Amino acid sequence: MSTASKPAAPCAARSTVRAVMARGVVAAGIVLLPALGPARAAPETIALPGERLFPESITSTADGTLYVSSIAGGGVVRVRPGASTGEAWIAPGAFGTRSTLGVLADERSGTLWVCSNDLSALGIPGPGAVTGSHLKGFDLASGEGRASVALPGERTLCNDIAIGPDGAAYVTNTLAPQVLRLKPGASTFEVFTSDPQFGPDGAGAGLDGLAFGQDGNLYLNTFTKAELFRVAIEDGRAGAVTRLRPSRALVLADGMRPTGDGSFLMVEGGGRLDRVTVSGNEARIETLREELAGPTGVTKVGGTAFVSEGQLDALFVPSAQRRAPTLPFRVHAVPLGDGSVATAATQPECRGDNGGLSLPAGFCATVFADGIGHARHMAVAEDGTLYVNTWSGRYYKTNDPAPNGFLVALKDTDSDGRADVTARFGERPDQGGRGGTGLALFGGAVFAESNDRIMRYPLRAGEVAPSARGEVVVSGLPLTGDHPMHPFAITPKGEILVDLGSATNACEVKNRMPGSPGHQPCTEKETRGGIWRYDARKANQAFSPAERYAAGIRNGEGIALDAAGRAFATQHGRDQLHENWPALYSAQAGFEMPAEEMVELKEGGDYGWPECYFDPVQKKLVLAPEYGGDGAKTVGLCAGRQGPVAVFPAHWAPNDMTFYVTRAQAGGAGAFPSAYEGGAFIAFHGSWNRAPGPQGGYNVVFQPMREGRAGGDFVVFADGFAGAVKEPGRARHRPSGLAVGPDGALFISDDVQGRIWRVTYRGGDRTAAVAAAPAAGSSTGSSRAAAPPEGVHPDAGRRVATLTLPAGVSREEIALGERVFHGEVAGATCGGCHGSDAKGSPIGPDLTSGTWLWSDGSLKGIERTIATGVAEPKEHGGAMPPMGGVQLSDAELRAVAAYAWAVGHSPGQAQPPQDP
Repeated sequence: MSTASKPAAPCAARSTVRAVMARGVVAAGIVLLPALGPARAAPETIALPGERLFPESITSTADGTLYVSSIAGGGVVRVRPGASTGEAWIAPGAFGTRSTLGVLADERSGTLWVCSNDLSALGIPGPGAVTGSHLKGFDLASGEGRASVALPGERTLCNDIAIGPDGAAYVTNTLAPQVLRLKPGASTFEVFTSDPQFGPDGAGAGLDGLAFGQDGNLYLNTFTKAELFRVAIEDGRAGAVTRLRPSRALVLADGMRPTGDGSFLMVEGGGRLDRVTVSGNEARIETLREELAGPTGVTKVGGTAFVSEGQLDALFVPSAQRRAPTLPFRVHAVPLGDGSVATAATQPECRGDNGGLSLPAGFCATVFADGIGHARHMAVAEDGTLYVNTWSGRYYKTNDPAPNGFLVALKDTDSDGRADVTARFGERPDQGGRGGTGLALFGGAVFAESNDRIMRYPLRAGEVAPSARGEVVVSGLPLTGDHPMHPFAITPKGEILVDLGSATNACEVKNRMPGSPGHQPCTEKETRGGIWRYDARKANQAFSPAERYAAGIRNGEGIALDAAGRAFATQHGRDQLHENWPALYSAQAGFEMPAEEMVELKEGGDYGWPECYFDPVQKKLVLAPEYGGDGAKTVGLCAGRQGPVAVFPAHWAPNDMTFYVTRAQAGGAGAFPSAYEGGAFIAFHGSWNRAPGPQGGYNVVFQPMREGRAGGDFVVFADGFAGAVKEPGRARHRPSGLAVGPDGALFISDDVQGRIWRVTYRGGDRTAAVAAAPAAGSSTGSSRAAAPPEGVHPDAGRRVATLTLPAGVSREEIALGERVFHGEVAGATCGGCHGSDAKGSPIGPDLTSGTWLWSDGSLKGIERTIATGVAEPKEHGGAMPPMGGVQLSDAELRAVAAYAWAVGHSPGQAQPPQDP
């Protein structure tokens, strides 16, 4: 996004500058360019108002709104989505603007950035009388001016703008060989990088377009010399400058934008729209459109490029050769034909059932993929390919992994909202692989957890699934205990932040056993219960306690970075306060505490586990009973631990989190309203241990954020995953992973049936407020003891007459045992661990299988196992306290043991009829 009016100095003679511009523009106009491809159909055009507009730059927002600057007339023109004509939006001269050059919409901050320059020395007075060059910030919603920062130095011309990963605005200064940076909230620029190569030869124009690449580096071009450069960026600082070798000569290189697939769109003042693909130090130039009338800027919305025609040869050439501009000035829509992102017009129609989900009005979900395995965490590449890690092993009661690898690459090539390409890679079951949870993209590679390792799979150009053999990045991660998964995130610096969940509930001497005190000190924290840090660029790193980054996080499965680069994690709160400490906590307190948490990760921070938990009533960390807490207000050492930035209901199990930070420059036809920008989506896997209350979670919530903390109450954004029963053993789907695509679509994974949903916004109102989903019509997997069982539990009143009875047990006793099992009597949590259908869960075994691990399966044997508990499970993650952690009478103990015996000797009878 630049202009042919690139003066050598603010006071350069008009004739000299015009002569330079004339040589560039006129020469480009008379050179006969070779045909580089088949002729393309003429694209649709958008008419722009004003006889003196001379468009200079163009930008877009995620909904497809276009903004065009004016080098001669000043101001900014807006084109609404789908409109064939533009409208004046920011008036010429508003907020002290003169000639407007570069424009860029920054939806993260709600700002339209505009380069304003005094070009009166070139015979272009423009509106107003402000001298010098400024970067102006306008409110994207209202158009009101709210920021104005002058470029430093005597030789200034604010040309083009890019927003970096750090949220800063980067500006090319055409009259000095430098890129300037304006950090968020700053009132002055700093010189980010400067190099003599960026300057012109003689009196021409220097730096022009700039854009950040998928690799995190900064790419630049120069106008007169038409050269391309890469500036390496390391830890937010500018490094080596490399001049790239284009595959053909360029003519007046101008505005450029990233495409979202690793390449760039760029216009040449000589009349072309190009795609630029960089490999090493080579830049392949593919011409997408020719014979444009002096194109000056380009932006991308979905699968379409919009190009502004500047016609600057009608502005700068000597008067004797000057022609009148062709009116109206135009923007051309150029279909890219890459299928990378669907535009609003080509987005698939919403089926109406949203794949079984309940969503707020205006949102639509399609089933992107189904049946791919126990789908856990995901990441989306810039070309729209979705990568998913799937998991197998003791955590799931059904395991039938595909033979071709646990990692899945999914791509929608026909833009219908469903993946039509599925490719598997990574370790296979016959190689000992069990899959995993964690997955991330970084540096052109897929990083994924596999067993006790994090692997790296390099992606070659054009590949959907990596074909290269994976290499070990980190090995030896702990696999034992209650939380064997290893979710992780990778920062722009290449830091892998990996969660190592605790092996125990609360570091007890006897895990999950009533009254068992906590270890003093909790040496488990040396290797578990926190975040560890490794280097994504290094191979064969080995786990050790030395790499611990943050401590006191029991199970931080959702790790994500916000737009400002801050790292956050969710935390699964501890279990069984009531079951293990009934004298201190009522049954109700047990299912209401502790809160689930979101914490900001800081190096060296301790977030409280196991000594502390967050009391949602008192809104503070309090001392756990294993470490001297009294179940009330005692804080003790917790006063020195880091508290959460947001909290959620107890035991909902936050399995993943992602911040909604769209890349509007890469498209965004399905992007959410701007109120969602910067907030966090959290996938709650669902509870098993809220008896005698209803089980909760099994949803995706949206948490507004402001400056790194909760910016309001959360809302349930997506519901209905569980179906009829919210309970681990019978939920149809359980949310487990989240990812945001380059077009703004939200992907949600399910680890029960391996379904992936793709959620987009179709409401058409980018100003719509955050809203909650309508309540889904599912039942709970447990009941409140105070209510009649036949009216609360979804299985209440089922026919126990079909069960086989142990000798000497009546039907009435079996009916009582069923009620005890479901928590309707004595507040028991049997169904929470074993499933309301008794067919098991990740925590407890299947009681209907007829296999008995702790007795001979006799009624007396089962009764004895329940009475004494299971301190060290043989095959499952959950220890069972005596009596299941509650107080059972002799009659209740005998009845529930008889029920367990009956379902184990009555194949197919324990599970009630399923919903159609």
